[in-house]
Amino acid sequence: DFNLDYRHSFTPIHYLDFKAAHKSYDYDGDTRFCDNVNNSIADTTSRNRRIMGRTWHVAFDYGVAIDDRQHLLIGYNGTFAHDSSRTRMFSVLGEETNAYDFKYRRNIHSTHVTYVAENLGNWNLLADFKAEAYEMFADGTFKNHPVRKPFRLLYLPDVQLSYKLPKYNQLR
Repeated sequence: DFNLDYRHSFTPIHYLDFKAAHKSYDYDGDTRFCDNVNNSIADTTSRNRRIMGRTWHVAFDYGVAIDDRQHLLIGYNGTFAHDSSRTRMFSVLGEETNAYDFKYRRNIHSTHVTYVAENLGNWNLLADFKAEAYEMFADGTFKNHPVRKPFRLLYLPDVQLSYKLPKYNQLR
């Protein structure tokens, strides 16, 4: 696994954040199955499974302070996931009875613009607009045709308003 976080400050009021991460896993295992009725060795099958996956995540954020109470954040996030698995089933005699291959790929791209206004009296405001596009591809030997979903675009607006109680008041 790999993680990288880097911040470059151009001036005290604007900066660029960069983040990258890579995660991977690999599983290789055998499983034995036995017939529950007869419990005989002749009805035993084994399954060999190999699962591999890797994911990259990349993010860029550019922040600029408008004044001491307001700032703007513009960014990009990308996630690129690839998984593959192979399952092979054998009879008790060691003959391969079934084999399945499965491959899966998912790519997500998103951009966002966030405006934050703090200490407006006792109020804070956060307004965010995010556009997200994703693509998915799945293929396996058990299907005649692969599944491919082209890029789909989602728009996700968000507005949050919060109120901070004055210093000497309490809410019970």
